[in-house]
Amino acid sequence: MRYTARDEDVFAIVERPAPVVTLPDVVATPTTDVTTVTGDVLRWASTTGGLRVELAAAATVTDDDAPVAVRCRDVAATPA
Repeated sequence: MRYTARDEDVFAIVERPAPVVTLPDVVATPTTDVTTVTGDVLRWASTTGGLRVELAAAATVTDDDAPVAVRCRDVAATPA
């Protein structure tokens, strides 16, 4: 998993996507929004292990070898 950020957006590059992934390095805020890079809304939940995102719901997992980018708006870094 790799991350990059721009303004209020954090992009998680999931190198080995599964139907459900957990982003361990970010936590939700009251205004968090999670989408694909094309804007499709993804279901997500805040967990003690990080932000849990359902990729299969938006049919973003089309090739097991292809990375998937997830856009997380208004998230915070996991406290150290």
